[in-house]
Amino acid sequence: MNFVVNTKIKQYHKKDFCDIILSFYSEYGNNIYNIVKKIIEGNYIEFIDEFVSYDTEDTTAYLSSNMSSKTSYILSSSNNYTIDNMFYIVHELGHALDNELYKYKQDKKFFVFEDLFAEVSGCMFEMAFGEYLLKNGIESNATIDMINACLLKYASVYNKYGKRLKDEYYFNAMGHILDNKNDFGKSIIPELDNFRDDLVNLIGCSLGLCFVLSKDNKEKSMKEFVNFLCMRKENTFEQSIEELGINYDEYISCKLIKPYIKDRNNELIKKYTI
Repeated sequence: MNFVVNTKIKQYHKKDFCDIILSFYSEYGNNIYNIVKKIIEGNYIEFIDEFVSYDTEDTTAYLSSNMSSKTSYILSSSNNYTIDNMFYIVHELGHALDNELYKYKQDKKFFVFEDLFAEVSGCMFEMAFGEYLLKNGIESNATIDMINACLLKYASVYNKYGKRLKDEYYFNAMGHILDNKNDFGKSIIPELDNFRDDLVNLIGCSLGLCFVLSKDNKEKSMKEFVNFLCMRKENTFEQSIEELGINYDEYISCKLIKPYIKDRNNELIKKYTI
């Protein structure tokens, strides 16, 4: 994930940086908290000046994981302990939790490239983290910038594809992508590969945000979320969304998201209006 933030951001000590992240994840119950604590205290997160990503030059954090051993390593391209880097780390920790919590049958192959919901866990925790920071009065200005940068990315993709999410075209196209992978798991057709990335990011941000906005009790909602993660290869797209306790038609129509985006946009306008 990569967002441009213009606000001058405060530097934290590493301990305070990690404590804020741990405090956020503690709201989701002991199981979630202990997994994140294991990753942080086990030094599975490395902060370095820069690294070469296999994916894209502007990647700011990257997760390397093994689904069999349930081991996750996070690399951050910045050694600055700042709010923006917290967002990147929280996002990748969301993927690490997905890796840790996902249960799959041994006789069934699972490729991340085939997963329409690959970004849901990372985006869900990332958007929830922004609301957590605002609720606790932590770096409100920088947090508003980060939230709106994420929403801007979502909106740009939604304008391209989202209004036709009900069309079978998308899922037929996705099937075509999955039938045309090269040895690295990527599509041999660049245009379809880009389409896959856009679609997965759109679903991740929109569904993750819907979940955040529709759940009051974070700890209790984790049971639904884990069920969703574990069943996403068994259910249809619509069934997976309903598994989260989210009405499919309301999700497609952005009933929850549109008022939220409007409110956050108004905050941004007030912030930069002199």
